Amino acid sequence: MIILLILVLMMTRKDLLRQESQTFTYAWRNFLARKLKHESESDNYIYCFFEGDDDPKYYNSRIENITKKEVSYFICNKKKEVLKTLKAFELKEEQGLLAFFIDKDFDDFLGVSYNYENLYTTPCYAIENFYIDINVFKKILKIELKINEENELYDKYIKLYKDRQKEFHEILLEINSSLILYHYLKNEKNYKGNITYSDIEIDKTVVNISLDEVHKKNNSSLLKQIRKFMDSNIQEEEYKEFKLKLGQKPNCNFRGKFEIQFLNKFLNLLQNKLDTSFKTNEANIISSLSQYAETDENLEIFLNKLISDNS
Repeated sequence: MIILLILVLMMTRKDLLRQESQTFTYAWRNFLARKLKHESESDNYIYCFFEGDDDPKYYNSRIENITKKEVSYFICNKKKEVLKTLKAFELKEEQGLLAFFIDKDFDDFLGVSYNYENLYTTPCYAIENFYIDINVFKKILKIELKINEENELYDKYIKLYKDRQKEFHEILLEINSSLILYHYLKNEKNYKGNITYSDIEIDKTVVNISLDEVHKKNNSSLLKQIRKFMDSNIQEEEYKEFKLKLGQKPNCNFRGKFEIQFLNKFLNLLQNKLDTSFKTNEANIISSLSQYAETDENLEIFLNKLISDNS
């Protein structure tokens, strides 16, 4: 019993420390410590503040290539903590090469925008959306799966990817549109209910994905939540407007976590079919495919201006 109690206390302390490590105050303390350590070579560093653990896997090499500086990064845990950290640094009038990075999410649809010179916002929903374009898939197909243009499978697999992604987006349009409406009601109408979707594994609980087709699972818990939410919150005009705008650029507008899960599942299916040594999973896909992902041209503009303003 005593041992069990000690283990529980250790777990609780560990959880508390983990929570603390993801707050903006922790990032602030560590920034001061690192800045002191880098004092003699401070011009060689750019201090970057990210939402989550996957962000450095995408950003670091790009930032270093553009700025020719070493990235010293901090995980703030969620967008609101990045913004809190940015505002705290402004209040303290902290000097130095500081850059803050957030995902756009559904902000455009909700009329939310931010105007900070040292804040970069993705042009699409999130960094995951940089991985799902057909041109990215072509690179993966040629370099990792070793299927080039002269191979008859090349055009076949490109068509399969396009067709399955189109089917996936047709199903996910309803879900993404409903989630925008949900956030709209939360922000504008003080809606008190909740839809739990942050940890949803879309390819296991919402859709069945194969190389032959993508179809919806009717017993999905997320779909049940959304149907219940929609039944009790009729906002027909807003929903139709969100759906129309959202569907115009699904690769960019749809929730990134769902999109990267689709890519990972599709690649898994190809990997199994081809019996290749190349493997991806949700834990490593952001880092393992980073070199193939798209780079927003505004990222280079943002970073170059930041350096120019601080020189």
